[in-house]
Amino acid sequence: MKNCQNLSTDKSEFPDYKNYNNIDFLTELKKILNIKNPVTKSENAKSIKNYEIDEGYEGEENEEKEIKSIEEITKNFIFTPDNFIKMILILLRIRANIPVIMMGETGCGKTLLIRKLSELLNNGSNKKMKILNIHSDITDKDIINFLEKNVIKDAERFEKRN
Repeated sequence: MKNCQNLSTDKSEFPDYKNYNNIDFLTELKKILNIKNPVTKSENAKSIKNYEIDEGYEGEENEEKEIKSIEEITKNFIFTPDNFIKMILILLRIRANIPVIMMGETGCGKTLLIRKLSELLNNGSNKKMKILNIHSDITDKDIINFLEKNVIKDAERFEKRN
């Protein structure tokens, strides 16, 4: 994963994630996700006016907000080599515009993993991730209504801004 962002001809050794502690995982995430947040609370978390991740979403004002540390955002989430690598692989696919389908038993952590990734990319905000639970009674119309109401407007606003 490190080498995929390294465009030089010198390829680094693949890290031994089995020996990483939680702070090591957070430091790697900061680099891979390319986020501004400090890794720990002790690093200088500062306020930035109109921090770009807080722009243009309903219910959020563009006022000064404190940048949370990655440690604060992931406070109840313990990184293991398995969920760390899954998170990075999901991110790489999203960056490459490759659809991601997550499958697994009920309660295995699919939603939590993707929610933490969203929070990491959005300074801890959980208001930007839209979730539609699919079940046997859901119809095509339900899915279309959800997309129109919750996703398309924000996507259009994002496209105009960028």
